[in-house]
Amino acid sequence: MEKRAVDENIICNLIDDIEHTIVLLDKKTVPSILVGEIVSKKLRKIDDVAYLRFVSVYKSFSSAKSFASEAKKLVPKKTK
Repeated sequence: MEKRAVDENIICNLIDDIEHTIVLLDKKTVPSILVGEIVSKKLRKIDDVAYLRFVSVYKSFSSAKSFASEAKKLVPKKTK
């Protein structure tokens, strides 16, 4: 999150939280896909843009449409 204005303490807490979640799985090996899911869920709560950057690589979006679809999930729906 080098280019994002996120407090260093928040980043450290995020890393600790991810590590703690993985340790709680109590597995000898953890598949990278599971690590990616954990990271994306926790990153989404902190910074939308950093989340989108991460999942764009992690999920290997095949088109701008799939990227836009993921971005739309971040925009709160207006209530009528």
